[in-house]
Amino acid sequence: MYTGVLSHLVSHRRKEIGIRICLGARHAEILILLAKQLSLPVGGGLLVGFAVSLIVTRVLSQWLFAIQTNDPATVVTAAVITAAVALLGGVVPASQAMCVDPLTAIRMD
Repeated sequence: MYTGVLSHLVSHRRKEIGIRICLGARHAEILILLAKQLSLPVGGGLLVGFAVSLIVTRVLSQWLFAIQTNDPATVVTAAVITAAVALLGGVVPASQAMCVDPLTAIRMD
């Protein structure tokens, strides 16, 4: 889902990215710029998801038997998988941003 949002962001910032490339920005700097924008929503989502999971597991523990309510391994594994999927989903828009032709980007509008 967030890949579409990041792709939309890249398309709207294509001119800015083209100007950054013209001024000498390296591909790694553009990748870091987009990674910073990706990390805030992903981190916020993980925090909110963790808080909600604590509440939901306490409610569901009344109906489920022989299941630990807060298994640390499960919580960490779910967080790592979610973060990895979000970062992998941002690779395609980031690679598109790094391949922006500066002259074409500046002429847009």
